[in-house]
Amino acid sequence: MKFKFKISKWANFYFFTQNLSEWHFSCRKEYNKNWRDVLSTFTPEQEKPSKENIKTNVTACMSTKQAVIAAKAGATYVSLFWARIADMGYDAKKIVTETAEIFRLHNFRSKIIIGSFRQVSQINDALLTGAHVLTIPTNLLNEMVWNPRTESTIQEFIDKWDNFQKTQ
Repeated sequence: MKFKFKISKWANFYFFTQNLSEWHFSCRKEYNKNWRDVLSTFTPEQEKPSKENIKTNVTACMSTKQAVIAAKAGATYVSLFWARIADMGYDAKKIVTETAEIFRLHNFRSKIIIGSFRQVSQINDALLTGAHVLTIPTNLLNEMVWNPRTESTIQEFIDKWDNFQKTQ
């Protein structure tokens, strides 16, 4: 069986960024130069989405560096996966907060989407990060609106109203 591999500029670029042990705007000038060189040599076909205002979502980002690369490449949306980041042992709140701060500092137009929530406490933490969109599963959304104290308080109001009406 023969395999034919076609390595695109995006695939090379992704591999390049994955091999940076730590990445930040203020360091690694040789990487930044290579990065600019790669970005400046996209073909017209590769530049088509941003030039034609086609909205794009770079999904399954698990790190700040991936999100920054996607934003610099012109992604409309960058999706970070909260629970999957945590599954790897990383602090998802820190990664998303850092990403949002970098986007703000450098005026990136990309919007941050956070998904992959498994519990309401993760959503509570995510609301503090500065992300633009949270994709919340229906079961967690239902949990967010329910509280036992709300239920008992509403029942108390109903009971008091009923008692009031009986006395009128």
